[in-house]
Amino acid sequence: MAKYGISPFDNDSATFAHNCIYSRALKTISKQMEELALTNQLEEEMLGHMFILAIDLARFPTEQHKFTQEMNDEWQELLRNYVDGHTIQSETLAKTLDVILKYFFFRNTPKGYEIGFKQLAYLDFPERKIYIALAIDVYFEALLEYIEIAFEDEAGLSDWQPDRMTIPAYLDLYVSWAMEVPEKAKGRVAMEQFTRWKNAYFKWFETNCKKIPKKYRTIEKINMLELFEEFEYYSDRKSVV
Repeated sequence: MAKYGISPFDNDSATFAHNCIYSRALKTISKQMEELALTNQLEEEMLGHMFILAIDLARFPTEQHKFTQEMNDEWQELLRNYVDGHTIQSETLAKTLDVILKYFFFRNTPKGYEIGFKQLAYLDFPERKIYIALAIDVYFEALLEYIEIAFEDEAGLSDWQPDRMTIPAYLDLYVSWAMEVPEKAKGRVAMEQFTRWKNAYFKWFETNCKKIPKKYRTIEKINMLELFEEFEYYSDRKSVV
């Protein structure tokens, strides 16, 4: 996939873009954990949000401090109590809860407390896709909404706007999650809309690439043609008239 920094997620635009993933995940999990505490009923969708949070923060570790010790202790206790207090009939659910309890939370190691987001992100555990698919819709919708907002001001496309550099980040995020659950990603964007975005971006880029501040300028590392090509794969080709 395209890169837009020294590493995929190391610049200001990426920080802003990723906020729509980890902030939404943290808020959703917190709410569903509250429901678990009150009702002792587990929303399985919550496990999808936990995988999404872990994978995103593994990719973007500078934001791992957003997952606090207080959250860790409360969530871990709630899930542990749920597992201990229930006979879980579904083998898939039982395995998934075991994996989350083993890797998601802080662990005391010889090097000190460590969090297993990286292990969870790259773990060979196909069942995670089942739960990611339950939760991913709101993230795809948010990413597409933010991309559209970046293009709303048609007149502004001729000028330099830092928001434009979030577009590669949003597209890259969409493609990365689409690779996890392609069946949930396809067909959300009409080909007409995709073409409008692509043409508008490159028109803006050609006009403004030399004006981009150095802190945002990663021209030699961006292959936007490749990224748009990857994104096009998930567009709705049936919408072409």
